[in-house]
Amino acid sequence: MKTASKVIGLFFAMALSVAGQDGITGTWKAEEVAFAPWTFTLKAEGAKVTGTVSQGGASGGTTTSLTGATAIDDGAISGNNVTFKCDSPDGGRTIAFSGVMAGDIITFKREVKVQPGGYPGMNGIYGASGASDFTARRVLVSTAPAPAAAEAAPRPAAGSIGAASADLRVVFLGTGTPVPDPDRSGPAVAVVAETQAYLVDAGPGVVRRARAAADRTQINALRAPSLTFLFLTHLHSDHTLGYPDLIFTPAVVGRAKPLEVFGPKGTQEMTDHLLAAWKKDMDVRINGLEHENANAYKVNVHEISPGIVYQDSSVTVKAFLVKHATWDQAFGYRFEAAGRSVVISGDTAPTPSVAEACNGCDVLVHEVYCNPPAQGGSAYYKAAHTSAAELAEIATQAKPKLLVLYHQLFSGCTEAALLQQVQQKYAGAVVSAKDFDIY
Repeated sequence: MKTASKVIGLFFAMALSVAGQDGITGTWKAEEVAFAPWTFTLKAEGAKVTGTVSQGGASGGTTTSLTGATAIDDGAISGNNVTFKCDSPDGGRTIAFSGVMAGDIITFKREVKVQPGGYPGMNGIYGASGASDFTARRVLVSTAPAPAAAEAAPRPAAGSIGAASADLRVVFLGTGTPVPDPDRSGPAVAVVAETQAYLVDAGPGVVRRARAAADRTQINALRAPSLTFLFLTHLHSDHTLGYPDLIFTPAVVGRAKPLEVFGPKGTQEMTDHLLAAWKKDMDVRINGLEHENANAYKVNVHEISPGIVYQDSSVTVKAFLVKHATWDQAFGYRFEAAGRSVVISGDTAPTPSVAEACNGCDVLVHEVYCNPPAQGGSAYYKAAHTSAAELAEIATQAKPKLLVLYHQLFSGCTEAALLQQVQQKYAGAVVSAKDFDIY
């Protein structure tokens, strides 16, 4: 795979017309996904669907041992609805696809079942961390038979999984809000460049969420002793309740370095209070029988201004101001590494600085809420957050290769409806992130 930030974008949005069963026949491709392109060669035989699934590099080249054609099973079509399954080439997972077709687009959902003792995989078409919702476009109409299963590439031995890219990756540790949703942890995004993770915000449970992501992906930069960088967008509680967790838990389990924290005005004051609150704990751990490393409990706070706020051999981080209700300072961040760029909005009302920071970036991660009713909506939401329609306008100006929704405020609508509201006015690739997604 060229980069994991060549990300999941359009994979199966609506395609099949009243032509029904014959409309599925052809080749369908999703270009903007990890281990891209994902290619589907399908053929309808009455109500049955046969064919193959494959994945490749950014230019279609082989990049992983999981590249190659895999025969589909249990394929069926009824009206505009299509379903089929395939096994991962290593035999460790079964992947189920269900989609709705409209014209030359299919909107699909993808579910992965890990077999007993199987490896969950990464974020390609065969991996448990890959896109669960995506769209694909028809690239070839064909009445020729789909490749037979015998023509599929041979399966590699179990465990011969392609390594994750060393380029820029975005791992969603938490996509939630102040609402205590057990499926969406507090806001926290890890940008991983080579062997270092750079966290943006620290919602509740951030360290355990990072550990869970590390176990799922084998990205060791997400393990607690390696968590040494934090970039705070603002100081709202849902973005900082995990801050003391990030200070103390990694220190207890072996972090050797101080924690480097970048944030708005007030970050130093918050940090001082947290260290004072746990003063006795630190004293006992450092000077008592545990003899822990005092250096690990240090926090170096950098209260920032717009511009380049951090740079090392792996990454350059730029901060830009955003508008979040009455906060005196709130920031978004742009990460650049290995020729790739990721922009994270943080919490913000519509502001030109986001599109300016992105300007054709590879991934734009942006907060969003459901469009308000025609008669208005919350005055707070208008001052603090970005509606689906407003985000569509921002993304149109920003021109990201992939727009990723996070910190989704679902008041009054479902996730599918929220995504559709954005797509009504934005023609680019867009997905709605879930916890543990990787782009």
